[in-house]
Amino acid sequence: MSSSPNSFSRRKVILDCDVGIDDAVALALLVQSEKIQLLAVTTNTGNVSIEKTTRNALDVLSLLNAQSIPVAKGVARPAFTILLENYSKIHGLNGIGEVELPASEQLVDQRHAVEVFAELLEEEPAKSISIAVVGPLTNFAMFMKSYPDLVNKIDRLIVMGGTTSNGNITPVSEFNIWADPFSAKYVFDNVSCPTSMVGLDVTRLATVNEEELARWSRNSEWGSTIARMVRGYLDINSNGWPMHDALAVSILIDGSILACENARIRVHTDGDDNYARTYCDFETEAESSGPQISVALGVDLQKFNALLTELM
Repeated sequence: MSSSPNSFSRRKVILDCDVGIDDAVALALLVQSEKIQLLAVTTNTGNVSIEKTTRNALDVLSLLNAQSIPVAKGVARPAFTILLENYSKIHGLNGIGEVELPASEQLVDQRHAVEVFAELLEEEPAKSISIAVVGPLTNFAMFMKSYPDLVNKIDRLIVMGGTTSNGNITPVSEFNIWADPFSAKYVFDNVSCPTSMVGLDVTRLATVNEEELARWSRNSEWGSTIARMVRGYLDINSNGWPMHDALAVSILIDGSILACENARIRVHTDGDDNYARTYCDFETEAESSGPQISVALGVDLQKFNALLTELM
């Protein structure tokens, strides 16, 4: 007797995010894919406060008819939120392009994000859960420090952040790393599970244009709503709106979308012009140099766009 694909082959995922516009697209991909079982969403301070990112997570899940997925808050950083007011215009003041979603009736899970990581990893078999962090690495670094023995149980860690070329906050630093370079440094120096860094080198290329947004709008009511969010996204280039976080999680659905090379990553934390820069050493192989991280350097845009067309 053959088993249903959903009975054994769905990849279990925890998404740690700072729900803005491209996070909403990432959420939609994970919820809609038959290859994914989204176990929980945890939130972080990002382009807007953790109160707003958490509210956005709840409301986007409601939009997707996925209110059964728990949402738990992580580390709140009030002082940092004040600093980030200078950047909140990128995603709009509410974080989702000024689109007003109906308020979800779902309540925030009372556990801390770190406890959600730990409890799910303790409950599930080893190597059965992947974690995608598409915001600052604050929550995950705290988890690593609090539960070091559980890190090895993670099947795969996906980090959206960093760059080997130009940054988007400073000439050399990407937002998620810049937002908490000390946590990023701790993770990249010490992580013991298979890890991938999906940075600006490839996410800048993963754009959607107005034609594709119109297709989303025709597909579903929620697709139309998320398309309106994207139209309010001020991160835009000549090819359209980059779907940074959506590209990062897409490799949990189709690993062939990105071409990667292993590197030792060093995060610069000194307060100079290289603050929050990610140095990627592709030459050093010795274990003593630290963990080898899979760094995305190429993207199959045709496959990524096909995935968006299918699921959005």
